[in-house]
Amino acid sequence: MKNTLKYVSAFAVAGALVACDSSTSSDGGSPYGATKYSAPVKQGNVTGRCDVYATSSSVTMIASAEAFGSTIRVEESGTWNADGSYRVLVNDRMSGLFLMEVNDVCESMKDRFGADYVVCSEDRVVTDRSIPKDAARPLDDELIQEMVEGLTKRCDNFRENMQEVADKFSESPGDVSAERAVSCDVDVAGNIVTQKIVFPSRTVTVVGEYRGDYITITESYTGVDAATLQAVCDAYKSDAESVNVVCDGATITSTELTEGAPLESIVSFFRDGMCPALLSGNLTLEEMWFEDFE
Repeated sequence: MKNTLKYVSAFAVAGALVACDSSTSSDGGSPYGATKYSAPVKQGNVTGRCDVYATSSSVTMIASAEAFGSTIRVEESGTWNADGSYRVLVNDRMSGLFLMEVNDVCESMKDRFGADYVVCSEDRVVTDRSIPKDAARPLDDELIQEMVEGLTKRCDNFRENMQEVADKFSESPGDVSAERAVSCDVDVAGNIVTQKIVFPSRTVTVVGEYRGDYITITESYTGVDAATLQAVCDAYKSDAESVNVVCDGATITSTELTEGAPLESIVSFFRDGMCPALLSGNLTLEEMWFEDFE
């Protein structure tokens, strides 16, 4: 159903990673210093927090989130050394659905800091760069405060993004005008996950065959007219995250890359994220068909 799987990971990464630069990035030393800001998120299957710390010569942001069996932790610090030079260290670690964003984060960091300063692996992106004294802004209390304020805004963005995920995939009632599912069931047999969603006038059965780096998804519909099915087919074919899209009457088959996200995380998202959202009306069939979740 388009790139719904990437909704959680893309929002978390947008809040925690994409905006980082050398003026607000940091060194992962410990102790981190005095707490300057803390922004927690806790709702349903989504928890997270973002904290900003400072000493007389460093500023650190630590952002973390867990959603549907997937985790992300971002540690960024900027530290001034005794010789006046400045060191940037960014350490991003991901698991589950968040693994789908590792490649994008890696390329973003390389574009911003230079490929020579970035090391990427399957679940981690590390940036380590030193800026010499003559190129670094001199350290003073005003600069520390500016960095704390900048990272505080980043923490607010992270919290708001994760709250949007929490609200979207919530059991709390959503749009009263939305057609809510009357039942949603998820079964797993080996590497096959099946989700059956029943609406008052429509039914969709989604069968996903997990193959590690990708998942083949077959959707079968009843109660959906031919014109709508064609529009859905066209939407899937235009979605860069879906490949090998084949439409045959009321059945649509496609392949989505998982980037190594484990089957357990995908099952958790279907069962603990999508089903409650569909039953509450926070997520509609039309959104799953046509909305770009990146």
